[in-house]
Amino acid sequence: MNSASEKHSALESRLLNQIQMLKATTVSTEEQSGINLDEMNADEIEVATCLETARSASIVSENLYQELRQAEAALQRLRSGTYGICQICEEPMSQKRLNAVPHATLCIDCQGEAERGRGRSVSARFAAVDPTLQ
Repeated sequence: MNSASEKHSALESRLLNQIQMLKATTVSTEEQSGINLDEMNADEIEVATCLETARSASIVSENLYQELRQAEAALQRLRSGTYGICQICEEPMSQKRLNAVPHATLCIDCQGEAERGRGRSVSARFAAVDPTLQ
């Protein structure tokens, strides 16, 4: 097996492990947030605490789902042969960038430009890649 194949296999394993871990963590977080106030004999402070805990768990769960979607998309790009190619400038991303952020869709330069665009109107080319940048 050549070095490129080994790197591809190692990355695929890493992404699959990350996906498996995120799925397990997401299920665990959802189970922990399942609070039934009807079954509780709770005062107002306990109810408020339970509701805040459920809200926090919901935020964590949403973040985990987003991370899971990013990992699954990275695995799909890896399998289709487009992994490591910036979705804006279409240039290869550095290995250092991919090691640090395996699910990255943008190279450092384009990511920086996209982040600078937050808070003001972002060009259509960035919004098309990542709608959260609008």
